[in-house]
Amino acid sequence: MDSTEIKNMQKLIQLKRQDMMNSARVHGLTHLQTIQYSQELDELINVYLSVKNTQKKEVKYSMENMIVIFQQSFSDMELI
Repeated sequence: MDSTEIKNMQKLIQLKRQDMMNSARVHGLTHLQTIQYSQELDELINVYLSVKNTQKKEVKYSMENMIVIFQQSFSDMELI
């Protein structure tokens, strides 16, 4: 998932949270519509966190397997 898709997902989460809060204000916390919005919000957040965690693992894995080569002149090397 690229950064644009992540930003879109964040926006969807924000909008769903607003829907849920508005429903709770108008209908109450136990109203079916409020509960439905809450469940949809939970699902969006779970997907978002799953994607973010997967990206972190991929970066960590790449860093662990990375080889870094530093340029060093022969005159700087110590002989054994």
